[in-house]
Amino acid sequence: MSKVVWKRGVIIFIGWLLLGNANAGALKPITLYTYHLMPPYLVDVESKKGLFFDFAELLNSRTSQYQFQVQYLPRKRLERLLEADKLNGVVLGVSPTWFADKSETKYLWTAKIISDQDEIVSLKNSPIDYDGPESLTNTRIGGVLGFYYYGIDELVEKGKIIRIDTTTEFSLLSMILSKRVDSGIISRATLNYLVPRHQWQGKFYISIHPHDRFDRRVMVPKRFHAEFTFLQSVLIHIDSDSEWQSILTSYQ
Repeated sequence: MSKVVWKRGVIIFIGWLLLGNANAGALKPITLYTYHLMPPYLVDVESKKGLFFDFAELLNSRTSQYQFQVQYLPRKRLERLLEADKLNGVVLGVSPTWFADKSETKYLWTAKIISDQDEIVSLKNSPIDYDGPESLTNTRIGGVLGFYYYGIDELVEKGKIIRIDTTTEFSLLSMILSKRVDSGIISRATLNYLVPRHQWQGKFYISIHPHDRFDRRVMVPKRFHAEFTFLQSVLIHIDSDSEWQSILTSYQ
């Protein structure tokens, strides 16, 4: 064998080794989709600020296999991708009942990221106490475009409740303040974030009974079983995770 051929063979072999090592060290990108464009979950998409971005960083610090990144996706587009089984990632901060999967058989569901609840919020001087959807009959309720409010939307369709939508929770609270609606449905975490930052303390009344209590979890298409196993290994102990609890405190 000539020296030229031998050297060329050595170079090719080294190249294969380098390529193999590079591939071995490559992280698999995983998109964390969310349609909740609201603080504290998404505070600023462009600068990647918010609780869900912090959650992605926490996940990335715990794995040498995946690279998690958050992406906002409107609910309707998300549903189309799910129906076609083309969603290339998982869905953050959702509940099985919101996706007609109460039995948790259509998708894989992790333990919770955070517990939350949807509050019925009205003006302090015009309080509304919620005691089931029927208690809102003949009132105007504000909601966020694309969100489904069980029990209430059914009465909206029957003409018993007027629903007025807006695009953000900030706008929703502003509608309540301007009396364009009698009440609104807002996440407790979002309310706790927005009220002190806009000096709205003492302006709103929160019904004793919320519209809903739920855990925000990760919904995983079944073909991402390995990713689900990793996510579950982190989330199953999230209540005792001091780093995550510190992150949560920073948004209160």
